[in-house]
Amino acid sequence: MRKVVVRAGGVEVIDVPEPFLGPGEVLVRAEYSLLSSGTERSAVAAHSPTLASRLLQNPSLLLKAAERLIRGKALASYKKFKEKAESPKPLGYSLSGVVIGVGQRISDILPGMKVACGGTKFAHHAEIVSVPVNLCVPVPQGVGMQDASFVSVGAIAVHAIRRAGVDPGEAIAVIGLGLIGTIAALVARASGFRVIGVEKNSKRLALPRELGLEAFALEEAVDAVMELTAGLGADAVLLCTSGGGPDVVNLGFDLARPGGRVVLVGNTEPCGDRRRMYEKELELVMATSYGPGRYDPAYEEKGIDYPAKYIRWTEKRNMEYFLSLLAQGKFSPARDLKALVLPVESAPEAYRMLEGEDAPLAILFSYAHERAPTAARPLPPKPQGRIGVAFVGPGRFAREVHLPLLAASPDFQLRHIVSSSGEKAVEVARAYGARCSSLQEALNDKGVDLVFVTTRHNSHAELVLQALSAGKAVFVEKPLALNLSQLEEIVEAQRRSGLPVVVGFNRRYSPLSAELKAFVEEHRPSTILYRVNAGPLPKGHWLGDPDVGGGRLIGEGCHFLDYLVFLLGNDFTLLDATGNSNEFVVSVAWPDGSLGVVVYSGRGSKDMPKERVEVMGKGASSLLDDFSSLKFYGAARKDINIPSQDKGHRRQIELLSNLLLGREPAPLAFEEAVSSTLLTLAASDALGAKDA
Repeated sequence: MRKVVVRAGGVEVIDVPEPFLGPGEVLVRAEYSLLSSGTERSAVAAHSPTLASRLLQNPSLLLKAAERLIRGKALASYKKFKEKAESPKPLGYSLSGVVIGVGQRISDILPGMKVACGGTKFAHHAEIVSVPVNLCVPVPQGVGMQDASFVSVGAIAVHAIRRAGVDPGEAIAVIGLGLIGTIAALVARASGFRVIGVEKNSKRLALPRELGLEAFALEEAVDAVMELTAGLGADAVLLCTSGGGPDVVNLGFDLARPGGRVVLVGNTEPCGDRRRMYEKELELVMATSYGPGRYDPAYEEKGIDYPAKYIRWTEKRNMEYFLSLLAQGKFSPARDLKALVLPVESAPEAYRMLEGEDAPLAILFSYAHERAPTAARPLPPKPQGRIGVAFVGPGRFAREVHLPLLAASPDFQLRHIVSSSGEKAVEVARAYGARCSSLQEALNDKGVDLVFVTTRHNSHAELVLQALSAGKAVFVEKPLALNLSQLEEIVEAQRRSGLPVVVGFNRRYSPLSAELKAFVEEHRPSTILYRVNAGPLPKGHWLGDPDVGGGRLIGEGCHFLDYLVFLLGNDFTLLDATGNSNEFVVSVAWPDGSLGVVVYSGRGSKDMPKERVEVMGKGASSLLDDFSSLKFYGAARKDINIPSQDKGHRRQIELLSNLLLGREPAPLAFEEAVSSTLLTLAASDALGAKDA
């Protein structure tokens, strides 16, 4: 399918696989999508062709680059910024279309329904999109699909008016009559308010005046507003401008009546003359996009609604209200704004139009679904003795570690790249000579022997089950499962299929791990302390979400508990787990008296090495420092230093190929991965019981 993206070279229309339909999501075939001139022009500008210009545009990136230069990581920073600049970014956040699929837990939206959708992560300019249910609303009877595609901008306008706190009959001044400002003016008038428009570009005054709106140039705005409000001033002022600085904010203060509100709707800094604000006792308030729910993953992505009893107007209900105005015939945004309708193939031309002074106020992309599908990249024949791989989830870590290792090995052939982000899959597939495919296409390929899963944690179990059901071996990054039910399903599916399932517990395959294990065997019973200086998790990171990442104990702690199992065996007993899912201490015992403790903290300094394993037994000790050195004390062993950190990724891939090609029985026991996962889940349950 076609999708509009931007990268350093500009705007492109590329072919990508159809998106996944996740639980709580709606699969929609687009009819029209709205090009939001201000927001999307900024997104395109942010993808400047050169790294230097991007750094200059974003001071925070410049500071990060300088810090990493000081820390000796300049090359890594350059590669990271270069990859980000060259990676395609999807555009668009407002569309209308027809439902072609409905995920689990949805009952009020059915296939065949006409809907309008929003969301910068979801409602892209694409033939087919998958949108969470709280960002998808039915289109009322009598509302055209072109008009419905304005739903996101309409919801922004509705929420701005609600933030203004005005009552029917009061006056609203709108500064900035671009796309959002004009829609806000039309919504305000349709909702019963007197509207006065203000615009610095005199060419933009003609259209609102044609629509019967009172509109004025900047220099005449104050006199006009005072005259139209009998000298009182506007009850509320909506700042729908992009930039403008204190001059725009001060104009808002001048137009507002004493005790009024000035609402920041566009990209304008909350600055201005304090004296003007103080003397009128004005309120300066922010309107956050479509309304309550915006930027809350629980609302937008998980579909957890806010009860109307407590929050009357959520972003979804604002979207519905906007469409209800259209259903009443209050106005028609496509007609009134003289929207230019172009086929989606013309997207590059459309974005160039935004750069001119006479740019259309509104541009819609149309989608002709009857076109012949683009021929998929032909799959090469699989050479004898090679393992065909379908790679699912090419995230940053996978692109830096797993994919280069697979590509460098003569034993693997990368055949399919599968990603929920189609544009990312296209880039990775092109780089490795693979096909960008849907999951089903990859599973149906008889040339695929191995499904390699590196997606977010909440999808691991389902993908493992699908791969086994399709008769494919599986490599899955940790964790194997987020709960006991998932683990039991995987164990049963693996037993029925008899196919290999390998979990990415790579640390046990480090060259230093074999030496440490030999030391432990000679000095049991042993006491082992595994200290992890993990660093803070960014606020809102998916790993900390128990429904997505499982939290840091399940999502990362499983690595370190598995290492204890590797060193001491799987006949363990969980003694205690203290802390919470992100900061914890877990204690484990073995029948011979051996003890293992994992201390995991995000409170430490980033200058301290991340991982350290200390082993004590029979009067001797050893110290594994961040998988780069191994020292011994009181033992007849030589210290080992290796040139660079090695956590075992390469060796695990080598053993995986040996296993699948039958060269040797590789030590990749599924049973131990299950034991380590059981230990992790038990520790998580113990923490949960203490929290309760």
